[in-house]
This record gives sequence, C-alpha cells and structure tokens, in this order.
Amino acid sequence: MRFKISLTTRLSLIFSAVMLTVWWLS
Repeated sequence: MRFKISLTTRLSLIFSAVMLTVWWLS
C-alpha cells in the first residue's frame, strides 16, 4: 500500500516536472 502511494506520488511529480519543462520550452 505504502509503495503504491509513493509510486503514484513519484509519477505525479515526474508528470508535473515534464509539464513545467514543456511549458518553459514552448
């Protein structure tokens, strides 16, 4: 359960970072 939550949090953080990078470069 804890691993699943941490994995989801990690994926959401990576997604946010990617979106910010795309927004910065556009």
